[in-house]
Amino acid sequence: MVIGDILVHNANSYGKRIALVDEQGTKLTWQELNQRVNSLANGLVALGLAKGSRIAIISENCPQYLEVLFAAAKTGLVAVTLNYRLTGTQLAFMLNDSTPEIVIVQSKFVEAINAVRAELKSVRHIIGIGSDHGCDVDYETLVKSRQSSEPEATIAESDPYSLMYTSGSTGVPRGVARSHKNALSVLLAQSLAAGYTYRDVALIGVPYFAWGGHHCILTPALSGATMGVHVFSAQSWVQMVEREKVTATFLTPTRFQMIRDYLEQTQREYDFSSLRVIGIGGQAATGEELAEMLGFFRVSWSFKEYGGTEGGGTILGPEDVARALSPDATAQEKARLSSVGKAMLGCRLKVVDENGRDLKAGEIGDILLGGDAVVIGYWNRPEATQEAFTGEWFRPGDVGRLDEDGYLYFVERKGYMVKTGGFNVFPAEVENVISQHPAVAEVAMFGIPHEKWGQAITVAVILKKGHAADEDEMKGYCRQYLAGFQVPKKVYFVDELPRHSGGTGRVFVPELIRMFSPAN
Repeated sequence: MVIGDILVHNANSYGKRIALVDEQGTKLTWQELNQRVNSLANGLVALGLAKGSRIAIISENCPQYLEVLFAAAKTGLVAVTLNYRLTGTQLAFMLNDSTPEIVIVQSKFVEAINAVRAELKSVRHIIGIGSDHGCDVDYETLVKSRQSSEPEATIAESDPYSLMYTSGSTGVPRGVARSHKNALSVLLAQSLAAGYTYRDVALIGVPYFAWGGHHCILTPALSGATMGVHVFSAQSWVQMVEREKVTATFLTPTRFQMIRDYLEQTQREYDFSSLRVIGIGGQAATGEELAEMLGFFRVSWSFKEYGGTEGGGTILGPEDVARALSPDATAQEKARLSSVGKAMLGCRLKVVDENGRDLKAGEIGDILLGGDAVVIGYWNRPEATQEAFTGEWFRPGDVGRLDEDGYLYFVERKGYMVKTGGFNVFPAEVENVISQHPAVAEVAMFGIPHEKWGQAITVAVILKKGHAADEDEMKGYCRQYLAGFQVPKKVYFVDELPRHSGGTGRVFVPELIRMFSPAN
């Protein structure tokens, strides 16, 4: 089975049912979606693409995004999903690394691509989505110009399906290569946790360029459910849940707070009675936060996920959540709300010491993931692949512990990666930029707890002798080279940085966090 089979099956089995609906109310049945996907796939082949060719997309969540994913999957192309919040320079690096022949761009992001077009080594065509894009190929024209017959291609489960970029601890973007089998393993595990059927309407506003949003929007399709497509805002979420009778959604504590604030501002009653399941991901939710969210929407079915771009992970299932929130829950059952559950279907899990030896329950060590859900490796990065993938195991760089029943408790991320507003930011990404400022002698990035964003990117800077700079200058400098979510929220100027004992000279990040946390 491959990703394209989902669409073929649903067109045959649920043809007249709604496949997707967006925030404008645009709807496509499974038959209509399949026909449009086939026309797009045949159009891409006519432009000279063949199995294994890469095709990049730079766009916010929209119906065309799903069409591109399915069209690539049906023809054996590899979809390169890029973060539209990145700068032109960052996008150019990833495009030259993945070497797509075609880039599909939403009109609002064409300017960024045009600014670096001359630097793109492999791109032959740019296809524009929307109006007034000025690209050499128009998306709708391409779709309407081709027959809707099924494209001819022989695709194996082991063939690459997508490339998604993650920076890792070095700060250098790496393309994560995922096969059809890798992707389907995660879709199946989440579908079982959510209990999806063809009667569900799942509203997913997490960006589809990231694996979190990507698999969340495709998972309901596995059961023939309706995919609710939108760019998240509290207003859009609230209105779509009521209008489309949404039954399932994904939220983080940050997004829940935004929704609640919006409801308080509008002072209007909305009907959320259709909701039956809320998945929790993107950032950790405490037991109290999870209980508050479920109580607010009167939902009893929920689950939490842990995982990363490289695939695999854990799920704290609905039964565990329900037991923990029940009035007669034991102390152990309540405590498990702070865990991230057990290994998901298609994944294996263990915690090891620095020598790779399995640790006993309660001992803290490196988390290792294995199984079908774990990706192929890093695109054109054999050394990075060898470092992160040891035999059948992937090392995500996270530290945790298992209890006696196999529940995983996340402790910290090695290297102190910051998750802000649901996005991963590694210290090296920000430090590499700030260190180039002529006034900076040394810099360290870390995350500070933040009510809205989960964590706020924070930096401590030592200035060179005889040089001066202020916070606004540093932020302005960062905006030239970093995406908005990577720009520090706060800049502190210090005379020295705390160091690890033992003479290594490495910055002791926990002490920085302690020094500048709001509680101190």
